[in-house]
Amino acid sequence: MLIPLMQLNESARIRSSHFLNVDDQSVVQRYPEEFLKLLYAILSEEAKNWPYGVGKALPKVVEAKPGLAINPIYIELKRRWDSR
Repeated sequence: MLIPLMQLNESARIRSSHFLNVDDQSVVQRYPEEFLKLLYAILSEEAKNWPYGVGKALPKVVEAKPGLAINPIYIELKRRWDSR
């Protein structure tokens, strides 16, 4: 798995939000838990640095798999988003 090998660089910004496309066939719908883990690994602690579209993608994760609403990773990402 790739995620354990990733390192967060707070000064880096994600420039492309292509993977955040939240249509019905998106990666969010097909792999919600993995997508959530990926977001947690790559997003800055500061939600103001997050790419456009994350605000739409987070609710889609829970729509795809409602049990993720109580996942600590989802809760933390939502807290960061709501505090922006």
